[in-house]
Amino acid sequence: MNRKLHHRGPDDEGYFLWNSAQRIFCHGDISTVSAKNSQPHIRTSAERASTLGFAHTRFSIIDLTDAGHQPFASDDGSVVLVFNGEIYNYRELRAELEAKGFTFRSNTDTEVLLNAYIAWGTECFARFNGMWAVAIFDEAKRKVLFSRDRIGKKQIYYYRSGRAFYFASEIAALFAVPEIWESRAIEESAIFPYLLLGVRNDVDGSLFKNVRLFPAAHFAWLDLSGNLDLQRYWSIPTVKRLKATEVSIGAATEKLGELLRDSVRLRLRADVPIAAELSSGVDSAAILASASSLLREKNDSHAINAYTIKYADPRFDESVEAKAVADHLGITHRTVLQESQNYWDSAEELIGLQQQPYESPNLISSFSMWKAMRDSKVRVSLSGGGADEIFAGYTQSYLGPYFYQLIAEGKLRLALTEVARWNYPLTALRNAMTHACADRSKLATQLMLSRNLRSLEGVLRTDLSSNGALSQIAGDRMKGNLDAALRRSFTRFPVPMYVCHNDKQQMHVPIEVRYPFLDHRIIEFGFSLPIEYLVHNGFSKYVLRQSVKDALPPGVTARRTKTGFPVPLRKWMDAGKITMAEQFGKRQRSGRFVDGPRLLRDFDTIDEMTLWRCHQVELWMTAFDLA
Repeated sequence: MNRKLHHRGPDDEGYFLWNSAQRIFCHGDISTVSAKNSQPHIRTSAERASTLGFAHTRFSIIDLTDAGHQPFASDDGSVVLVFNGEIYNYRELRAELEAKGFTFRSNTDTEVLLNAYIAWGTECFARFNGMWAVAIFDEAKRKVLFSRDRIGKKQIYYYRSGRAFYFASEIAALFAVPEIWESRAIEESAIFPYLLLGVRNDVDGSLFKNVRLFPAAHFAWLDLSGNLDLQRYWSIPTVKRLKATEVSIGAATEKLGELLRDSVRLRLRADVPIAAELSSGVDSAAILASASSLLREKNDSHAINAYTIKYADPRFDESVEAKAVADHLGITHRTVLQESQNYWDSAEELIGLQQQPYESPNLISSFSMWKAMRDSKVRVSLSGGGADEIFAGYTQSYLGPYFYQLIAEGKLRLALTEVARWNYPLTALRNAMTHACADRSKLATQLMLSRNLRSLEGVLRTDLSSNGALSQIAGDRMKGNLDAALRRSFTRFPVPMYVCHNDKQQMHVPIEVRYPFLDHRIIEFGFSLPIEYLVHNGFSKYVLRQSVKDALPPGVTARRTKTGFPVPLRKWMDAGKITMAEQFGKRQRSGRFVDGPRLLRDFDTIDEMTLWRCHQVELWMTAFDLA
C-alpha cells in the first residue's frame, strides 16, 4: 500500500505495527524493522501478528530534517499518528502548548498536531487553520481517531470488510490489498449523473462500490471491532446574513483585506521555495499582491514567481493580462504553453492518477504548470481557488439565484437596477426566472436536462428524461436563492470535487498547493456579508474587488468577464478523433453506458464536455480492468 503512495512522498518512508504485546517502529524500508519497547521482528511475522499498522511517505515542507519522520509518536510511544497536510498556524499553537508545559523535539507542525490532540482531545481540530488528513492511534483508548480538514483538501479513502478497516490517501493504495482489488466494482448509479452533468460524489463516496471517502469537517473514532463513530466539528455558517445597515461596505472591505493578508501570511510558512498561480482574474492577483507585499516587508530572500498557462488560441489565453499584473507587482512571470497533444499524451497517466473519471479538463493544464514549478525547484504554490464560491464569482451559476433572492426578499427596485447594469440583462432575467420556477415546479429541471438531451439521446444508454437520479441532481443544482447556491458549492459541488482531483495531481508532481481563500475565517466572514456586497453595481465579487483595488492595476478589478480557467476543449477532442475511434470501436469497455458506434457517428454534433466525460469513463474502465 505504501509503495503506491511514494510519488506523494518521495523524501522518507516509515511504518508502525502494534498489538497488545508490542510496538514496532520502522524508519525506512519495512524489511529493516527496528523496535521500540519490544524485540525486533522480521517483516512477515511482525505484520502477521499485528492488530494495527500505519505507513507513511513524506513530502518535506516544514523542518526538512529526520525529526519530521512519520509515523510520529509521543515520547512514551503511546500516541502515534500519520498525517498528510499542513497546519499553518502551528507556531501559534506551539506557543500555547509550551505555555502549558509541553516540550518539543522538532520544529514540525506534525508534532504540534500530536501534542494538540494530547492537550485538547478532539477539540484540537477546531483550533487548526490548515489542511489535513490524519489518523491518531491512542493506545490507552485502544482506538484510532480520524479527521479531515473543514473543506476536504486532503482525503481519506477507506474500505471495510468485517472487522478489517483499510484506509489511504488514494484509492490506488487500497487496491494493493488483494481482497479489495479482486472485489472492485462500479457504483453504477453514479455513472450517468457524471456523464450528463459532470457530478461525482466527492463528499462521502466514490465511483467504486464499497470504497468510501471519509467526509470533510468530521472526526471519527474507530475501535478494534471496526465500529466507526462519525462526528461533525464544523459547518458552513447557517446564521442569517448581516444587513447593509449593520455593516458598511467600507468596514467589510477593510476586514476582508485583513483576513486575506493574514491567511496569505500563514500560507507563506515553508522551508522550501514558493510560487503562485496567476490568471487574468482578481482572485489569483489578490493572492499574489498580498504575498509579494508580505515578503517585501520581511525582506524575505525567497522571491515568489508567478506562473500562467498560455494557449495559442487568444480566446482562451490569459497570459498577456497576467503578465501585466506581474509587471505591476514587480514579480517574475513565467508562462507554460499548453497544446492539444499535451492532453492526449497524458490522458492515460491522468486517469491512473485520479483513479476515477474527473470533471475538469483544465486539470491537464494545471498539471503542466505544476510540473514547470517543480522543475524550477518550487515545492509550494499559492492558488486563488475558492473566492468564486464565497463571493459569487461565477455569473452563470450565481446571477440567477441572486436576482431571485432579491425579488423574494421584496427588493424589486434593487433587482431591476442591478439587472440594468449587467452587460447581458436578458440572460440575467432569464436565469432569475428559471431559478424561481425551480422552487415551484419541475420546469427548470427539464430545461437543464433538455439542453443535453438533443445531442445525447441514444448515445448514453439510459432514458434521460425519466432517470430519477438525474432529475433530482439537476433540480437540486437549479433550486434556491444565492445563499443556497453558495452553500451547495461547498457541500456538494464544485469545491469538494476540485480539491479532491487537484490534490491527486499536485501530490504526484509533487507540489503542495495552498488556498488562502479557503481559510475558514474568510469563508465564515463571506457567508456573513449582505448579498448586496457580493454582487453590486454590475460586478460580481464586489467586496473582494474593493479590498484589493489599490494594490492591482485598475483593469483587473474593473474586468467584468469571468473566464473560469477555460481550455480549448473542442479543439482537443477533434485532435483525438482517431484515438477515440479506436477506443470506442471493437475494444470499447464502456459499452453498457455509452453507445460507442453512435458516439463516433455523431461525434461532430455532440458537445465537447460530453465527449470528454465519455472518454474519461472509457479510459477509467480500461485502466482498472472494469467490465
